[in-house]
Amino acid sequence: MPAGAGVGVMKENADAACRSCWAVCGLVLLIACANVANLLLARAAARRGQIGRSAGDRRVSRWQIVSQALVESVLLAIAGGIAGA
Repeated sequence: MPAGAGVGVMKENADAACRSCWAVCGLVLLIACANVANLLLARAAARRGQIGRSAGDRRVSRWQIVSQALVESVLLAIAGGIAGA
């Protein structure tokens, strides 16, 4: 087989392997994103009672509740992104 034809065959084989590797990496990243989203939902559900009590007491402003939830969500998202990377 001529050398030029061998390089083409090698490129085709490497291309197929590279595509399957990218597909597996994408699937793992998708699963990690779903796990982080599930964690955020579980934290929000667990915090629902606490937010209701805080809002009823009027000791905590809406801005404090929203900012606490936002900071927690951003930190979890960053941690999930770092773990995914």
